[in-house]
Amino acid sequence: MFNASELKIEPVAYLLLIVGALGDWASTRFGVSLGLAEGNTVAASLMNSGQWMTTDFLVIAVCILVPYILNRIVKTKIAGYFIGFPLVAGVIKIGVSLWNLNLILC
Repeated sequence: MFNASELKIEPVAYLLLIVGALGDWASTRFGVSLGLAEGNTVAASLMNSGQWMTTDFLVIAVCILVPYILNRIVKTKIAGYFIGFPLVAGVIKIGVSLWNLNLILC
């Protein structure tokens, strides 16, 4: 079945999440500085209160730490499925980054 350590997908998932987060942060800050509006109301309210980066950093840290720790403590196949969280979140964040770049360039 699925074993994250055999496929070496774990570091890829973490890297995708980190690259996606950095791209999202940079493209959002750049877009907002050009006068574009943040479409996510939760992120917009966090930006207004100055807590967006802190909150996003904590969410990313949890998305990395939980699967990392589970895969080292719990030695079952179920723990390998938790790699899907940073993998999916990273793909979504890269998609958001690309969408932001699309809005900036248009």
